[in-house]
Amino acid sequence: MFSPALETFRGNKIVMTVVLVLGAGLGFLLSPNQGSTKVDDWLPPLGALAFAVAILYWLSTVEISLHPEGIVVKSCFRSREMRWEDLDRVHYSVTRRSVNFIPVGTYCNYKLVDQHGTKISLSNRVERPQQLGTKLIQHSTGPLLQKAIDRYNRDEELSFGKFRLSRGNGIKRPGFFGGKFIPLNQIASYRIDHGQLYIFKVGEKRVYGTDLSATPNAFVFVALLDAIYRPEPKAPANA
Repeated sequence: MFSPALETFRGNKIVMTVVLVLGAGLGFLLSPNQGSTKVDDWLPPLGALAFAVAILYWLSTVEISLHPEGIVVKSCFRSREMRWEDLDRVHYSVTRRSVNFIPVGTYCNYKLVDQHGTKISLSNRVERPQQLGTKLIQHSTGPLLQKAIDRYNRDEELSFGKFRLSRGNGIKRPGFFGGKFIPLNQIASYRIDHGQLYIFKVGEKRVYGTDLSATPNAFVFVALLDAIYRPEPKAPANA
C-alpha cells in the first residue's frame, strides 16, 4: 500500500474538448440527407459520435497519482502501480510542434519501465503534461542515480542510449565504426538543451550529442556526471 498521494493528475480537458469537436464534426459530415429514415444511413454518424463519447469517458476516468513510494495510474480499463525503487529506466520526450514556424503546441511522451518489464506510458492525454514530466524526473532520478553510482563504482558499463559510461574507459560517444571512448579527464562540459544531450571534449570544437528522446535515463546520466565531477563535500568528522 502506498501512502497518501503527493499530487494527482487527471485527464486533459483540452484533449477532451478536441475529441468532442472532432466527433461532432465527423458525425455531421457523415450525416445522410435530410429526411432520410433508413437506419443504415444513420449508422456512420452515430458510430462516430459513439466512438467520441467512449474516448471522452475513458479520458474522464484517467487519474495519475504520485506518492513517496511510487506512481499509480488508473482508468476505467485498469489500474497499475510502480515503485520508484523498482524503476529501471525512464524515457523522456518533449517535442514543440509548429506549422509554418507558428507554434501549435507541445507534445509530451514519457515511458517508465521497471526491473520486471512493466511499462507505464503517459502523454498529453493527462492534464499539465509538462509539469507531470518535471515531477517524474524529480521522483525517479534519486533511486536510479543510486543504482547508477553503485554500478559505476563496480566499474560496470552503463548504457544511456548511444552513450556508454564506465569508470575505467570513460564515455563512449556515438560515431562511425562504433565510436570512441573519451576519458573522463577529457570531458570539458555536458548539458541537456533544447531536447538534446551534449558532451563537449577538451580541446575540440566538435560537440557530441544525441536526441533526448533516444536517451533513456538522460537526466540520471547528467546527475551521475555531476556526482563524478562535482561531488558533495564530506561533512567534517566529529572531534
